[in-house]
Amino acid sequence: MIIYSPLKEVNIWGWTKPLESLQDLKSAISKSGQPFGVDQSGPACEFRSDWPCDKTMYQMMGISAHNGIDIPCASGTKVYASTDGVVVEVSNDISAGLGVVIWDKSQKCKTVYWHNKENLVSLNQVVKRGEVIAYADNTGYSKGNHLHFMLKETDEVGNTVNKDNGYFGAIDPIPHIRFENSMSETLVKARQVCEGYLDPAGQIYWADKDEKSYWIARLTDKIRQLQEVLSELQK
Repeated sequence: MIIYSPLKEVNIWGWTKPLESLQDLKSAISKSGQPFGVDQSGPACEFRSDWPCDKTMYQMMGISAHNGIDIPCASGTKVYASTDGVVVEVSNDISAGLGVVIWDKSQKCKTVYWHNKENLVSLNQVVKRGEVIAYADNTGYSKGNHLHFMLKETDEVGNTVNKDNGYFGAIDPIPHIRFENSMSETLVKARQVCEGYLDPAGQIYWADKDEKSYWIARLTDKIRQLQEVLSELQK
């Protein structure tokens, strides 16, 4: 299952930055977002006056912890479809705010986009990966501008599977996210051949990762090697 980043930029503490790699995404989430599977929701009473303060919002909603990833971004940031598919839900929910759900029949998965400022698609609309489907914001139960992004596996007709997994069927999307400049294993091998070596383990490691990070790592390693050689020559 391969999905693509739903955002092309993030906003961290008031600074907007391009989102170009999985490393960028993880960094943004760690600094100003929320990863999958943790509970940072805070006291439930902060969201509803009739909820207790000794339980978290997620506990009151009946989920084990955060069932998606929160990607920090400015209000009005473009939200892109992560896969090809059909819009199966366009909602305005008290907790999710304005939301969109897209079903990718070929991969049997749903991608979910919550807390939007404006939804730009309609129910049953066919969309292509990379199409702008919404503008991000802070609607629903939210403490700041961000995109709540979820991934759910489905059966052949679009029903969510594993609903009893504690996250209403959601799974961590991070292992499945790719970027437009992600490299195939063959391309990594070609890069290695041009550099005069072959490293099968490295080909597997760098497959589906972005080219920018690859070259940063390779050049850093080359600089280290040159510094070692220079140090030997100067003795």
